[in-house]
Amino acid sequence: PSLASLPRTLEDRETRVRNRHVDMLVNSNVVETLRLRSHIIQSMRDFLLKDNFMEVQTPLIADKAGGAIAKPFTTVATEFSDKQLALRIAPEIWLKRLVIGGMDRVFEIGPAFRNEGLDATHNPEFTTCEFYRAFTDLEELMRITESMLSSIATRVSELRKTTLVNLPAGPPLEDFIKPFQRLEFIPTIETALATSLPDLSSPTAEADLTALF
Repeated sequence: PSLASLPRTLEDRETRVRNRHVDMLVNSNVVETLRLRSHIIQSMRDFLLKDNFMEVQTPLIADKAGGAIAKPFTTVATEFSDKQLALRIAPEIWLKRLVIGGMDRVFEIGPAFRNEGLDATHNPEFTTCEFYRAFTDLEELMRITESMLSSIATRVSELRKTTLVNLPAGPPLEDFIKPFQRLEFIPTIETALATSLPDLSSPTAEADLTALF
């Protein structure tokens, strides 16, 4: 085969994004980040399966997108050319239907799509993990989430020391020691702003908030 010579370095952000295979060959930490992503997803899956969750796959295309407030991508199917379909913005509705149907612990790890622009930290196609467990209150849900994040952080720390030694710097394991600090949402915002938020039950709440920010 005739191969173009690889560059010794590749730092330009746009060139790297448009030529990910070259980026992977030149910058080894890119490959390790992808490997780490695979380990993180597997850690999430293992954590939930150990807690007797059932992994499921729900539809990506439906007659309407539901489960979150977001703008969906729309399409049509050959057999229903007069009916508009949408890529899902979240698996929430289908997972809740499974809970209603008697599957008390379900989760899904898979793609969701939101037609709301693109920048360095937002992708219109992304991977989400949603899990639902019947008879679980907010306190227990927070404990589950703490334990999951803690277990992932421990796994990442082990990988950094063994097989993925060239990973970019990340948060230290100490940041994931349980219990996590808990902050009340609105009081925390008010403290950071050094001012009180407008009356959120007011008919003009949206305009008032916009003016404040």
